[in-house]
Amino acid sequence: MSTSGFGSSGFGSGFGRNTSGGLFGSNRGFDKPATSTTGSGFAVSVAASWSRDDVSKWLSESGLQHTSDMFAEFDGELLQQFDEMLKTAPQFFYTKLEEMHFSLVDILKFTRALKKLNL
Repeated sequence: MSTSGFGSSGFGSGFGRNTSGGLFGSNRGFDKPATSTTGSGFAVSVAASWSRDDVSKWLSESGLQHTSDMFAEFDGELLQQFDEMLKTAPQFFYTKLEEMHFSLVDILKFTRALKKLNL
């Protein structure tokens, strides 16, 4: 059962794309977490299974296309680990973004988009 909240495209069978544009549906954007439920009822982030290309597309749709090269090696699992770093070691997380030459605006955009994924 999918609880993605991203229109009719759903994510129950992997990374869903629809024909109305965007990674997450035509009008939904990143306003709801991309999750599905397992047979046991636990919520699982679909973003954790993303490919490197999916992460790049997410960055672009988040207004961070100019950072794609910095995340070229990131797939969904690494993105999830980076999100965990934000939660458990925020000073280290923000230092890494600064070392990657993120502007303050980029840091704010990135952390907002990451939190909306609900990894």
